[in-house]
Amino acid sequence: DSVYSSLLETIELQKKFSEYVVGFDLVDEEDKYHTLLYYIQDFLQISELLSSKNLPAMKYFFHAGETDRFNQDSANLYDAVLLNSTRIGHGYALRDYPFLMESVKRKGIAIEVCPISNQMLRLLDDLRNHPAVSFLNNNVPVVISNDDPYVYGDYMGLSYDFYLSYMSWNLSLAGLKKLTYNSLFYSQLSEIDKIDKIRVWNSM
Repeated sequence: DSVYSSLLETIELQKKFSEYVVGFDLVDEEDKYHTLLYYIQDFLQISELLSSKNLPAMKYFFHAGETDRFNQDSANLYDAVLLNSTRIGHGYALRDYPFLMESVKRKGIAIEVCPISNQMLRLLDDLRNHPAVSFLNNNVPVVISNDDPYVYGDYMGLSYDFYLSYMSWNLSLAGLKKLTYNSLFYSQLSEIDKIDKIRVWNSM
């Protein structure tokens, strides 16, 4: 009930603040609370409501696969893909599912990789072993995210995450530029703003 109510609230917020409220996410400990599938009726119901009113489908930005345990607590990855999530937060466990990885590529779903957050939550000790290396090598859409910076010492922006990614993953300048391009291409800017900013970036 609360999820459906939140979805309704999101619709109202999008009407008032369309430039700032672009979609819906669910965030919590995946191995402790319900999976996305548990709320499937809420998602189906909101889809039917939007369709009946000739409104655009809800965009989802689900946190999923924030775990290093193979075949456990990863069901959200499948559900996020099946629910056509626009982006997936973390997606850390995606490397263990090659078929799902191909689906993510085919659908153009960006994976929001959070290097500092993943390290601080002890998903790994050495960032050189981050699954993002595998994602990049397999042409999976990757964007860099800082996840919850206020929780981790109140740092702002993405500079620290970009720096550690660059230093840890043996990125070339071309690779670094590609990650920055992805930030624009997979953003939720209006198409006009996106095209303009990508044009400026490509001219650099």
